[in-house]
Amino acid sequence: MMKYSEFLHEHYSDVMYFLNCIKTGVWITDSNGKVLMVNDESIKTGGLKREDLIGRTTKELLEIGYILDESSVLKAIASGEEESIIQDTGEGSRLVATSVPLFVDGERDLVICTEMDITEVMKLKNLLAKEKNEIEKYKNEIMFIKSQLHTEDDEMISYNIDM
Repeated sequence: MMKYSEFLHEHYSDVMYFLNCIKTGVWITDSNGKVLMVNDESIKTGGLKREDLIGRTTKELLEIGYILDESSVLKAIASGEEESIIQDTGEGSRLVATSVPLFVDGERDLVICTEMDITEVMKLKNLLAKEKNEIEKYKNEIMFIKSQLHTEDDEMISYNIDM
């Protein structure tokens, strides 16, 4: 069976064409985390050019601060399984980075990493939490007012307001 890395090498421009059609960041590294490919979407968020990334290891990119905190690629290499992390970009954005190791004949050949920007999702989550707190506050106020308007016989007192 042909290794995935050999296929990428032989069909680099075709694979890059397809990867650049995807509106999610995609990284492909070798079995040791050396960057082989990175699509245009991923380049938008990082600050380095493609030629500055290709050939560098994810460990090196972590050491120079291009990747902040941790790398899903390195986690996937260590575990041999799919790994996901939430990553800050340093530009105020947040990503979910998921890395999947690919094996050929039982040996790790490549690691595919996808990056999904969740900045807007996180903003919506915070907005929904704020709205939920407001609703809870109003609910508690209504319950308090209802408790104040009831007599001992549980009859409601009504007020007539003339205008």
